[in-house]
Amino acid sequence: MGVLTLPVLPTLGRTWTHRKAVSEAMVLTNTVDNEKVQTSNVRAHLNMAISTIVEQLELNADPFYGIIYKCEIEDSLNDAGVHWIDLATNIPFSAHIPIQNLSKVERVSCHNSDDTVQNPYVGNFSRKDIAEIVHLGNNLNVQHRDSIYWTMYGPQILLFIGDNIATSVNGKTDTAYILPEKQIAIFGIRQPMLDDLLSIAIDPTNIIVGVQSATFDNVIDLPDRYIKLAIALTQKFILEQLEKTIPQQLEQSIEMQFRKANQDVQQELQTEKARREKIQYGQQNK
Repeated sequence: MGVLTLPVLPTLGRTWTHRKAVSEAMVLTNTVDNEKVQTSNVRAHLNMAISTIVEQLELNADPFYGIIYKCEIEDSLNDAGVHWIDLATNIPFSAHIPIQNLSKVERVSCHNSDDTVQNPYVGNFSRKDIAEIVHLGNNLNVQHRDSIYWTMYGPQILLFIGDNIATSVNGKTDTAYILPEKQIAIFGIRQPMLDDLLSIAIDPTNIIVGVQSATFDNVIDLPDRYIKLAIALTQKFILEQLEKTIPQQLEQSIEMQFRKANQDVQQELQTEKARREKIQYGQQNK
């Protein structure tokens, strides 16, 4: 069971592909593909640059990196005796493994698209600590009989499903609610998609024996406003590999771009916080 389908994953950039960014970084460092620095090295450096930017600027908190997985609970309870959703298995008909692509899970909910389901349980699941979820499994506290709680532990979403809710696993019939099958949604924040670093053709007409990269000509999964910083970081990594002195101008440029980007991110967060407070207190028009 687990995650049922692979959602559409659009990249956040518009024009800069991995190939273009790698070429630009090599030109700016006056580097050619040779035994000292190969294109594969620069591709790895660009991957590292993208990951560094996303991590340091906390861009993985940006809703643009949001992802929604459609899921179903597993057919049996896990080793702790609770319901669970597997995030460690690849999605059917793809190589995508959810746990490898998630940075965090923010919300779990259930909806219903089947009109034949009577009294479906619909809405957000509440988040609780793993100790609470395991303990609630004794069903001694009846106030939770109509509730569903969740937590994430390792590659699993653990669920407490109240005793008054029927599922495809517990087989109950005399309950107040039914949990619709295949209707659970996990709202998460994903990692940026990177270059797969597989073989490439220098000339697109060349034929390569073996597995060929499916990502090198993809648009970079990073907003365009950060591409200049990604290329500058890649330049730095190339020079470090060559054991050359990093020009002060390049170091200052990287530092200034990070500082400016951090300021922009903080400003956006403050603006968003103010907007939410106005909505919360009914002051949208003030």
